[in-house]
Amino acid sequence: RGVKELDNYHTVELIKHLQESKTTDKDALFRIEWNFLPWLDRFSSGSPVTLEKRLASDPAFFAEAVGLVFRSKNASKDDCEEPDEPKKHLATNAYKLLTGWKRCPGRQDDGSFNAEVFNAWLNEARRLTEESGHAEVAQIQIGHVLTYAPPDPDGLWIHNVVAEALNFRDTGEMRSGFTTQLFNNRGVHGFTHGQEEQKLASENREKAEALDIKGYTRFATAMREFAEQYERQAEREAKRDQFED
Repeated sequence: RGVKELDNYHTVELIKHLQESKTTDKDALFRIEWNFLPWLDRFSSGSPVTLEKRLASDPAFFAEAVGLVFRSKNASKDDCEEPDEPKKHLATNAYKLLTGWKRCPGRQDDGSFNAEVFNAWLNEARRLTEESGHAEVAQIQIGHVLTYAPPDPDGLWIHNVVAEALNFRDTGEMRSGFTTQLFNNRGVHGFTHGQEEQKLASENREKAEALDIKGYTRFATAMREFAEQYERQAEREAKRDQFED
């Protein structure tokens, strides 16, 4: 084992200790997590807790991260110069942070969900990214993280305030980002001759019906189309030889 591996392990352990300490300077911890972000992934025991919390509570930081990764629709062809190494490093870190982000805006430290905080975050995030020319890609990223929204206290499988946001006429990209992330969240799975896919199709149809009952018809349609993807996949899997390429 090399020194680098040991350094990696001990650095992650130190960051975890700092995250758990109530006396740690949050701004300093923010910078530490940003600098060591490549080491705080699913292959290590650490995660960028402070950065994810900042994304979920500070719309300006979210908009900045999106701007580091994606080209603005407002940019002219003359603005397309090759980024230097520091900018590439920033973009890589921002992309890693956005793709691993699991803390839904509105979620509080005690695990509760604040609908007013969520709506305020969403409105400001959409305003900022609309101004910067990143409206569509920002919606997709928001859709991804909304898959981690809690259920509603009234029994609906997703919080009503989040369902409402995903049902707006102008949030089609958000719905698309949501169902794409749902598919990705499934991860690695075994071969079951389509039985597992059929079960997922049925579960997502039930979710669509629950949304319909609440009047979230656009969101319900997106979830029904998502269920149909699993039904088609189930048909293909049922016909496939388990040992074919």
